[in-house]
Amino acid sequence: MKKRIISLALSAITAVSAVTAISTNALQHWGTVDEEAIAETFKDCVQLENQEWLGIEDTKYMFLRNTERDSIYLYEVYRSDDFMMFNIKADAEIEAIKDKISQLDSSLKVRVNLVEPAKTNYSLFVESKVISPEIAKEICEIIGNDNLYSIYNHNQTKFQNIICDYMTAYCPKQKVYDGITNEIIEIEQEEKILEYAEAHSDVFDVIKYEGGESDFRGVSVLLNSIYLIPKKEVTKEEHIALAEEIHKATGCYPMRYSLEGANSSGTLGGLNLDLTDYLNGDANRDKITTIADAAAIMQAIANPDKYALSDLGEFNADFACDGLTVDDAVAIQKKLAGIK
Repeated sequence: MKKRIISLALSAITAVSAVTAISTNALQHWGTVDEEAIAETFKDCVQLENQEWLGIEDTKYMFLRNTERDSIYLYEVYRSDDFMMFNIKADAEIEAIKDKISQLDSSLKVRVNLVEPAKTNYSLFVESKVISPEIAKEICEIIGNDNLYSIYNHNQTKFQNIICDYMTAYCPKQKVYDGITNEIIEIEQEEKILEYAEAHSDVFDVIKYEGGESDFRGVSVLLNSIYLIPKKEVTKEEHIALAEEIHKATGCYPMRYSLEGANSSGTLGGLNLDLTDYLNGDANRDKITTIADAAAIMQAIANPDKYALSDLGEFNADFACDGLTVDDAVAIQKKLAGIK
């Protein structure tokens, strides 16, 4: 009788699938950049072409915030690497767990620490450029009941602000971030900058400042520096273009340009999910998978404003990890009926 009832339910759901309009926010969380959030956050900024010369990889957007000061406020918007963190019981077979996770995808970086100071359990970290929802679910299944707490960050769009006090000011020796080696390195710049300035004396005036002096704007100079000052008035966009030309010719970066100078950051969108109570199929989050979960999915699809699932409920319910659909309700029905 039970299988007969489930079979009838499957038929009903299949019939509904032909006429139901799918409405879901899963793809916004899991597969796309939230363009609206970016536009709202930087509505008072100027969007620039991708400034690859600044040495930051995977930048999606670059914005310039116009201010009355001469300082250049650049915001780089990028997709951060995916990340999972688990707090795991101390008696778990941690090496076996690590091996199983590593075998899922060769790109996964897995590391483990004992939690200090009590050393009563493990912190397990999984990182990769992309950890798909499918892989994330498989990792959760591997850890199983040994999981005490976990988070999953996926497809996150982030930004950070990097300030250049004056875009064509250069330290004789500059510390810069190497996006290839992920290290801060020091490079000699003075000779190259002075040679460039001499060759372009029709464009720039050159002034050297000692740390602690005030520059031509009356702004205190923190470090010994060489300013290449355009002879004609330029916009901030033109000033950035001049700095790019100088970099292409000399390899030198503007003074105070480095990730060390980032003074604000944030997250604009993506999935930031607590997977502590993850259970595949548990749409309504009552910690069991039943016919009620299939019904919850159908309600959420038919009337998302009234019956929207939580992010975790939607993650649990989304078997194919392609957004919430009628197929997910069918998959739960099949699971309960033992149908593969």
